[in-house]
Amino acid sequence: HLENLPKIFEESDEKFQINYLEKLTELIAKLPDEVIFELDALDYLVQNILNDSFEWIKYEAYPACLTLAEILSHRAAPNKFTDTKWLRIEKCVRKGSVNPLRNKKNPTVLTPIKKKFVSFFSRKVVFTLAKLLPVAKDNVLLVSNKISDLDATFMPIYQTIKQKHPEKSVRAYMKMRPEDNHAMYYLTYFWNLGRAKYVFLDDYYYQLYSIRMRKEAEVIQLWHAAGAFKRFGHSSLGFKDSISLDFETRAHQNYTTSVISSSDLKPIYAEAFHMDETKIEAFGLPRLWKLFDQDYKEFRLDYFQKMYPLLKGKKVITYAPTFRGNSEERKAFQLELNLRKMKEELGQEYVVVIKLHPLVSVETQVPEDLADFVLDFSGIEMNDVLIVTDILITDYSSVIYDYSILNRPIIFYAYDLEAYSLERNFYHDYLDFVPGPVVATTEEAIKLIQTNQMITGKLQDFAEKAFEYHDGDAAARIIDYVMQD
Repeated sequence: HLENLPKIFEESDEKFQINYLEKLTELIAKLPDEVIFELDALDYLVQNILNDSFEWIKYEAYPACLTLAEILSHRAAPNKFTDTKWLRIEKCVRKGSVNPLRNKKNPTVLTPIKKKFVSFFSRKVVFTLAKLLPVAKDNVLLVSNKISDLDATFMPIYQTIKQKHPEKSVRAYMKMRPEDNHAMYYLTYFWNLGRAKYVFLDDYYYQLYSIRMRKEAEVIQLWHAAGAFKRFGHSSLGFKDSISLDFETRAHQNYTTSVISSSDLKPIYAEAFHMDETKIEAFGLPRLWKLFDQDYKEFRLDYFQKMYPLLKGKKVITYAPTFRGNSEERKAFQLELNLRKMKEELGQEYVVVIKLHPLVSVETQVPEDLADFVLDFSGIEMNDVLIVTDILITDYSSVIYDYSILNRPIIFYAYDLEAYSLERNFYHDYLDFVPGPVVATTEEAIKLIQTNQMITGKLQDFAEKAFEYHDGDAAARIIDYVMQD
């Protein structure tokens, strides 16, 4: 009923409002972070109560409103503080007054020229000044250009820090959103970056390319991909998808620790990042906790079956191809798997889920005649999709490492193996390395499924070698190591 709150508050008296706000405050205090962050529940509350409905809140209900603002500020995700409506909440808490809620200014959206100026000023002046001050030992930054909210990598890191080190101040600078105050984003980001003791990232992050972090800072690369399948970093130089030695050097120059899934991979990551092997730690990947948590897997399976009735009573084939080419070529990405042929041959027993790589910007449109056989899960977190997957069809994606944890069959649909090898190449001979049968046509994949010839003797051994630890405690190991002082 949140969208109706302005009308409800307009027609209610102060007694109702006080009771409503107090009950809501109690509820928010009890909700786990996963619910609050994943459902964006707090965003809805802030928008519908403390913004859209505030003009109808009675004077007598102001104290209850301020208490709600305090609990909202306390429970907010660490990437919300550059959001204009959340800035008003923080201001309320600092001032001990609801007056900032009267300010309904729109977010400050910078023109391209102003954005360049503010970015340049923040990087050259604000960051430099911040580095001159003592390091803020309790400041932690989570940074990414690929996602707008905490994902399965950053969420367990954030929760573990709050649990083990509640004195730490955690701020997240994710991909900028329209509702962000852009000037505030740049200025506070480079100020906090210059003073931070800990910075966590999980991918390339261009804001670090042209700067040198202070010597006391710990920059922890969590790297988004498990294992080492396709070449990356310095190891990819000379292949079509690589850029330059200078680019790779600047991209990885600030790392103080890199986290990987297995000690066997240390030489590969040392080469890729040009790091000393002593700075590479095999603690496991935080995001994989879902695949080791039986209660979570049962919950997610039940959730998907209720949300998508098409899944009930059927086995799930997930097709998860990786991207090809540069950013323009990715826009023209075409699914090579013949879905109509698969429906014709497998439709009685199976459904197909499409899960495109996040870098593929093309939107999948499921044809009307396939709507009872195909679901597009491209917007859903990968490991949640893997939990409901009975058979994975992929090509050159590192998702094979994640999925091997579940010990379920993988088919490698490598229709363009020769061309892709020229683009990225691999650390191992592809045909010898992959833990499943390799096919070049849809018909071959269908035959494997129909004859149940998908499991090879490699799968379990592959998973054993890929992971040092077979549990969901990677975040705890990382934080215990990084923050041991």
